[in-house]
Amino acid sequence: MSERKVSGKLVHGLWGRALAGELPGGLLSTLASKGLDPTQVHREVSWTLFHQGVVETAEALFPGRPDQLERLGARVVECLRHEIPGAVLTVGKMMGVRSVLKRAVGQPLRGIEWLTLHLDERGKRELAITVNEPVATGFLAGALGALFKVFGERPTVAVERPGCVAVRW
Repeated sequence: MSERKVSGKLVHGLWGRALAGELPGGLLSTLASKGLDPTQVHREVSWTLFHQGVVETAEALFPGRPDQLERLGARVVECLRHEIPGAVLTVGKMMGVRSVLKRAVGQPLRGIEWLTLHLDERGKRELAITVNEPVATGFLAGALGALFKVFGERPTVAVERPGCVAVRW
């Protein structure tokens, strides 16, 4: 099996766009020296390197916090929320967060197509999302909580086990 890769566009989107104004001085140059350079949009990086960069970013932004990855996932959604056109948010709110997630879960994730999500509907206002890469669980939990808030919900998010995040709202 070949090594899993992450596209340079996703690297740029995360560090060069979503978190651009949030990063402490020197972090980007440190990441670039390790091969994770957000200015190289057309260069793929290994999943291992990408994940190490995410962990280092979480540690730099939220030092000493046990929920660093969850906080980073939420921060990314909050930063990107300002780039989502108002009409898209309005349509998303009208459809409801469950419908939006059902549509998104079946689609390949751009730049990281091998990463898959599975949606398990457990009730009218309860679901679980499972990811095939357990180390992504914390980031996913934070991102989901923030996404539900963007759509006007008040979620309770819990990591059930590595790779599985449950949400009630």
